[in-house]
Amino acid sequence: MMSMRKQAILVIIAVVVIAAAGSYIAWSYLQAPSIEIHDARAVITPKALAIYMVIHNHGFGADCLVGAEIASPFRAEAELHETIVSGGTASMRRVSSICIAGRSKVDLAPGGHHIMVMGNFSREIGELTLILHFQKSGDIAIKVTIASEGEIHTH
Repeated sequence: MMSMRKQAILVIIAVVVIAAAGSYIAWSYLQAPSIEIHDARAVITPKALAIYMVIHNHGFGADCLVGAEIASPFRAEAELHETIVSGGTASMRRVSSICIAGRSKVDLAPGGHHIMVMGNFSREIGELTLILHFQKSGDIAIKVTIASEGEIHTH
């Protein structure tokens, strides 16, 4: 038969293990991003397809968009870009990532960050499937509507 002292020690050990496991689960939850995409739309320009959207991170942990590709109706690699204005002239430069802090959002919009696919595209596409590659959240597939330039709006 086990003594009261040994039983008390086993109970204390069990409580510590359960508390540690609960803390680990809570910590993991608090560090996780929760990505949601809104208002995805694209504009066809003479030499490229510009893609805009709002990326919400409802979680507490940060995440970064690190790449994108068109999956259908054709396959194509996409680049992450940002617009830089210097001396009254706007230019684009490729960036390796677009990060979204926890409990915040990032607007991919004309004049700022956006996704660019080089090439000549037809307005008859109507809609495409874009796969967004996130550092922590993994791949998220979204539908993107092709809009005429007059239909683009920012939030």
